Amino acid sequence: MSDKDKRFVIIIEESSGNLSMNEEDSKDGEYVFEGPFGELEVTNRNNRYYTPEQYKPQIDNLQENIKDGGLLGELDHPDRFNVKLSETSHRIEDLRLIEEDGKKIVWGKIRLLDTAKGRDAKALADAGVPLKISSRAAGVV
Repeated sequence: MSDKDKRFVIIIEESSGNLSMNEEDSKDGEYVFEGPFGELEVTNRNNRYYTPEQYKPQIDNLQENIKDGGLLGELDHPDRFNVKLSETSHRIEDLRLIEEDGKKIVWGKIRLLDTAKGRDAKALADAGVPLKISSRAAGVV
């Protein structure tokens, strides 16, 4: 494929599982959720298959941002790759690979922020709307 035939794309992967409230970390009106962010070694809804060897380096690269409190997310799927601070709804506090029931799962924890979009997410959670997470990746195909 020539460079002329390649195009830049944003890939959005939505987890098939819901996030659950982490009661221990949810105190003083804070909302902390955790759960599956994705599953490896299965074909996902976007018809992609990821191995731990492909995914783990990406998780490792994000650990410094997580430690510094700077891995942020938005409530919806924007048409851009970078997170816009005015649209931020949550901070990712944990991201790792686990094995559960023979499945390789990308597991994470988020804390909803006291921002306009974070309050929107809290209202959805209070109304019983299941929260899911999705990841975005950028690349050239």
